[in-house]
Amino acid sequence: MADLRRPSVWIGLRALLLSWALCLPTAGHAAEFLWEITSVTNRAYIFGTIHAGKKDWFPLAKPIEEAFADAHVLVVEADVSDTAAMARSSEAMTYRPPDALRKHVPPADYARFQKLLAKHRIPEAQLGQLKPFMAVSARMFSEWARLGYLPSSGTDAYLIARAKAEANPILELEGIEAQVRIMDSLTDAQHRAAFTGTLTAIES
Repeated sequence: MADLRRPSVWIGLRALLLSWALCLPTAGHAAEFLWEITSVTNRAYIFGTIHAGKKDWFPLAKPIEEAFADAHVLVVEADVSDTAAMARSSEAMTYRPPDALRKHVPPADYARFQKLLAKHRIPEAQLGQLKPFMAVSARMFSEWARLGYLPSSGTDAYLIARAKAEANPILELEGIEAQVRIMDSLTDAQHRAAFTGTLTAIES
């Protein structure tokens, strides 16, 4: 088990961390979205990551790289390199034929979705079996990729790869499977709202 009394890096801004007793936040490096929290026995860094980025972002700013080097444990929202967890969760993200995405969203919104797919030459069959939240999430990632921002170059993916290369422990606040369970628990109305809202964001 990781010794949490040693310095550690925390990825993502979480109220959980701020509830620690006797933890005193320092000024940190707000411009880099990096903050430091210290207690009598520990020092933790909180860093706001981005899930998709560009290769030329790395290495990161010096204060971030120094904080990572000072850490012995990496704590992430979810280990995005855990392909096994993604595979185990795939069933919860899709509909089984003959069920399909088009049966769970308003026809007008599905037509908007088809238009976006056609615009960027994405086969409808590629996303047509996904549940609404996952379908528009996948579409959002493809939009980021079109602009040159890739998940493989996200800051969380970079730090996870570094931690694995240096054999540092990686802990998860949620994990991919837990996140998928939350998505799978959404009601039809919540799925439709997410679908419609994300389409509007992409179109704008």
